[in-house]
Amino acid sequence: MTKIEESRHFKAWMKSWLDIIEEFGPDTNDRTIVIVGAALLDTHLEQLIASFLIDEKNQVAELLDPERPLGSFGARIRTAYCLGLISKGEYHDLRIIQKVRNDFAHKLDISFSDNSIKDRCNTLKLAKTSPPSLHPPEPRDSFISATIALGSHLAFRIAKAERDRRVVPSDL
Repeated sequence: MTKIEESRHFKAWMKSWLDIIEEFGPDTNDRTIVIVGAALLDTHLEQLIASFLIDEKNQVAELLDPERPLGSFGARIRTAYCLGLISKGEYHDLRIIQKVRNDFAHKLDISFSDNSIKDRCNTLKLAKTSPPSLHPPEPRDSFISATIALGSHLAFRIAKAERDRRVVPSDL
């Protein structure tokens, strides 16, 4: 992939995330932030894995289909890590985001002020890469920061995965 193609890919990623960040305003409810943020990361993981696997769209799409082995967020996180497509820290934060997403998806009365959610958000490594402030970040801010950072990391990793795409061996 050329630098121009990488730049186009990053610009497309940037536009989609800027649109989402606008939605993540102070009036946006916690559930929306969590579900939408996790869904975007899930989509990026799908693209990352698809970019790395062989260039046979039907075969790869069937593997990544929601009803297939790599169709869930958790399976995609684990697969990307086991294929060496994401770092240990990215894996950690994606798993935390997955757990927070599951909590919000399965419990009606939940928010970033719940102790279990606060505890999870406090372990997000990428949220701690921002400049330090006088006050510890709020769990909601940590979640948003980590989600945006992960989206950025995955966008660059997709470009690299396309360069490292697997090739079907020739017959013997």
